[in-house]
Amino acid sequence: MSDDDPMTRECPACHEMASSGRFCGHCGADLDASPGTWRSRLRLRVFAAVPQERTSWPLITTTLFPRLGESLRLPFRHAVFLMLAMLALFSALKLLSPVVIVTSVGMSLLFLVYLWRSGARKYISGWVLTLSAGIGIGIGVAWWYWSSDSIAREYGVPLAVSTQLAYSLRIGWFLLVVEAALIAVPALVLWLCRVRVRESLDGFVIGALGALLFSATGNITWFAPQLFAGLADNYRPWRMFEEAYLYGFIDPLTAAAGGGMVGLVLWFRPRSGLGSDARQCRLLLAVLALVGVAMYVGVYLVDEAETPRELEIVITSVLTGISLIAVRYATQVALMYEEPDPKGDQTMLCGNCGQATPDTPFCPDCGIARRALPLQLRRVPAA
Repeated sequence: MSDDDPMTRECPACHEMASSGRFCGHCGADLDASPGTWRSRLRLRVFAAVPQERTSWPLITTTLFPRLGESLRLPFRHAVFLMLAMLALFSALKLLSPVVIVTSVGMSLLFLVYLWRSGARKYISGWVLTLSAGIGIGIGVAWWYWSSDSIAREYGVPLAVSTQLAYSLRIGWFLLVVEAALIAVPALVLWLCRVRVRESLDGFVIGALGALLFSATGNITWFAPQLFAGLADNYRPWRMFEEAYLYGFIDPLTAAAGGGMVGLVLWFRPRSGLGSDARQCRLLLAVLALVGVAMYVGVYLVDEAETPRELEIVITSVLTGISLIAVRYATQVALMYEEPDPKGDQTMLCGNCGQATPDTPFCPDCGIARRALPLQLRRVPAA
C-alpha cells in the first residue's frame, strides 16, 4: 500500500502506515486518540488482552487467565464462582475436610486447567513449568514447616498452634516479609538460570504458577496440623468461611498476582527503538510488581491486626482488587511495548473478533495483542 492509499493512514504514535481500522496494527495505538506521550499510547480504556474490557476492571478470569479464547472465559468465570460457593456451602455445613481441600488446592487446580486449555506447553517447555511448580512446592513446605517447628520447639507448644503463637508474639510481620520475598523465588531462580522465554506473558505464567503452589503447600502445611489436632472443630460457620475465604481465595489471588508480575518484569523485552521509553516501561513494571507484593503483605497485616471479621473481608477484598488492577496495568504495558513477532504477508483471521486483518502484532479492528491469544488462534489464515 502506498501513502496515498485511502485505506491507510500514518499512526501518530509509531509513524508506520496503518491499515483501515480503529487501531494501529503495528503498535496497537488508538488511531482516533490525540497523539501525545508514551503514556497516552498505553490505551488504558481498551485492555490489550481482552479489548471488550477496560484495563482498570479488576476481573479475575481475564486478569490471571488472559490467554483464554472467548468460548472459555465464561466457563472459567463459572468455575471461580463455583469455588466460592463450595467454600460457603462447606463452611455453612461445617464440613471441615472439604473446606481444607478446596481452600488448599482449588485455585491452583484452576490455574493448572488454564495452562492445559491455553496450550501453555506449546510455548513454555514442560520442564520449565515443572521446575517452577517444584520450587514453589519445595519452599512452601520447607518454610512453613521450619517456621512452625522452630516456634513450637522454642515455646514448647504443639505444631498446630505455633503459627497463631507467632502472631501473638508480634513476630508475624517478620514472617510476612520473608513470605512475600519467597513468592518471587520460583521466577527469580528460573530467570537466573537463563531459561529461554520469548514473551512476557510466559514469564507471568512461570511466576504465578510457582507462587500459587507455594501458597497451596503453605496452606496445607498450616491447616493439616490444626485439622488433625481438632483445633478447628469448634469454629462457627462464619468464622470457618472467613478463614476459607482468606486462605483459599484472597491468598492465592494475591500470591499469583505478585509472583506473576515478578515473572513478567523479568522476561519483559522492550521493542527496539523505544529509547528512554524502555527504561520508563521497566520502571513502571517494577513499581506495579512491588504494588502486587505489597498487597499480598497487606492482606496478612490486616489479618494480624485482628480487625472485625466483616471489616477484614471488605478490606482484604479491596486489597485484592488493587492487586488485580496492578496486574492488568502491567499486562497492558508489557503487551503494548514488548518486542513483537515478525509481521507476515498473509491475511489472518483475528482470534478475538473474527475479522480478516493483516498479519500484524495487533488486530486493527478490535485492538487485541495477538500475543494475548492462545497459540492456536494467533495465525489462522483467512479463507
